[in-house]
Amino acid sequence: ISCTIIMYSYREMKKPKARQEGETVMVKLSSDEPFDTLQAQILKVISEALNPKLLTYDDYKITFTVPQHQMSPLSLKKESEYAHLLSVC
Repeated sequence: ISCTIIMYSYREMKKPKARQEGETVMVKLSSDEPFDTLQAQILKVISEALNPKLLTYDDYKITFTVPQHQMSPLSLKKESEYAHLLSVC
């Protein structure tokens, strides 16, 4: 699974949506990876790109879309949501 992760700093999130500039990173995962591996990869990317003081998965709004399958963003906070992501990929 190829994931494009777009991250916005707090400063960027305060700007109007049309003016926000995010940090974009590609991550590749095997579809048999457990949810905690996905969480760890996302936290690693956030840490490297944004260098936050505290790093907790629940402190971030993490959503996913799958072109031609799931067009509107859905939450990616729970293992069941990760299972849904895998089912539509």
